[in-house]
Amino acid sequence: MPSRKHPRIPTAIPVNISYIGSERDKKKGFVSDISIRGMSVDSPVDFDTNKEILLEINVPIEITTRVIRVSQIGSSLYRYGLKYTKLGLLNRLRFRSYINKWLKTANPAAYRGV
Repeated sequence: MPSRKHPRIPTAIPVNISYIGSERDKKKGFVSDISIRGMSVDSPVDFDTNKEILLEINVPIEITTRVIRVSQIGSSLYRYGLKYTKLGLLNRLRFRSYINKWLKTANPAAYRGV
């Protein structure tokens, strides 16, 4: 299996998830791993592949993402592979800083900065 261009960091970050335009109908989930380009999110909700969804992460950063992969990992739990589609400059800088802090903590010997 080829190595990823951007390292994934295992996490358990709680998130609120909603479809774009339906922000009042938030569902719960958590980020199971994260990188500077994408993440995996676990949720009991079966979101549609290739749809954009809005994540609220308590960093605080809002990220618009696209569901690129869905797999059922339990009787009522799904894992989503997400690609970031809209991440403004300020949020990108905050997010990069957040990821770098996690990388330093998770594996200081392998940390190179992203």
